[in-house]
Amino acid sequence: MVRDVARGSRLIGMALLRAGWEQDYEGRPPIFQTGTVGEVVRVEELPDGRFNIVLLGRREYVVQRELERSPYREAVVAWRPEEDRSLPAGLRDQVSALVGRFLARRGLAMEQG
Repeated sequence: MVRDVARGSRLIGMALLRAGWEQDYEGRPPIFQTGTVGEVVRVEELPDGRFNIVLLGRREYVVQRELERSPYREAVVAWRPEEDRSLPAGLRDQVSALVGRFLARRGLAMEQG
């Protein structure tokens, strides 16, 4: 799935699995009806075939109904109304400073951008 998304639109819908998902993980365990479309901004394939991915959240949706397709779970969705998600003045700088200190303690540097 990650390979297909990375070669295509780079967009993927993500929804959390509901409690009890372990009993039917390989099938169709129940999901929460609200999810987020994420844009794949970074993909790293690991030697064992798994992936590390970084997603940038784009928009929330509500599942209207799931489609019976394969190989991936697909759904008809409705966009949730967009909300003002601006941060209070100075909060971004405070969080950035905390992350910088956290990384410095581990001998890492924060990427600028």
